[in-house]
Amino acid sequence: MKLRRLLANNTFMLAAAFVVAVLFGGFPEVLGVKNSNISLLSLGIMMSLSLISLQFRGLDVRAHRGAMFRAFVLSFVVSSGVTIALAHLFQGDLRDGWIMVAAVPSAVSVIPFTYMLRGRLEATLVSSAALYMVALLLTPLITLLFLGQAVSPTTVLWYVAVLILLPTVISRFLRPLNMKDETRHIIINIAFAALVITVVGTNRGVSWANRSCSSPC
Repeated sequence: MKLRRLLANNTFMLAAAFVVAVLFGGFPEVLGVKNSNISLLSLGIMMSLSLISLQFRGLDVRAHRGAMFRAFVLSFVVSSGVTIALAHLFQGDLRDGWIMVAAVPSAVSVIPFTYMLRGRLEATLVSSAALYMVALLLTPLITLLFLGQAVSPTTVLWYVAVLILLPTVISRFLRPLNMKDETRHIIINIAFAALVITVVGTNRGVSWANRSCSSPC
């Protein structure tokens, strides 16, 4: 039971995953499965399990207008504005990377986080879906203005389908399993840990390179 308590502990799992990623890097590529594939699968698992408890029958999107407006302001006004300002402190690929971060909406991982922290899951899902719909216009516009080349709306639409629509459908098939909250929490934590390892681990080399170049090279 002690192992289950550790696996259900968000702080322990994320901290352990970060340490593993820094020390050993991302997952080794096996049978053509890349870290990007693992991160996408991890997000899908987290989303599917987080949405099990939601009831979509009778969902009133208009009741969440305030949440959608706040999400838009925080994501595409505050966050994007600050990130674009930071981008001008850098040059080359680093600047372009900051611009790409500014151009996309908040990560869908806010939905599993909301579930684990017992927040307003329905409002978060509706707001995230609305942000990605708005991103079909704003993401290509921001990248065109600051990078000179627009991201295809089809790319954004693909992520909407894979990371929001597909997990939502899968969650309906998982509902009859009556999975215990602790079990769902543990699986989501493991998926989160895998996501951290893929993201931090694959970028470890960049971090070490920047660190080494901070001294005279």
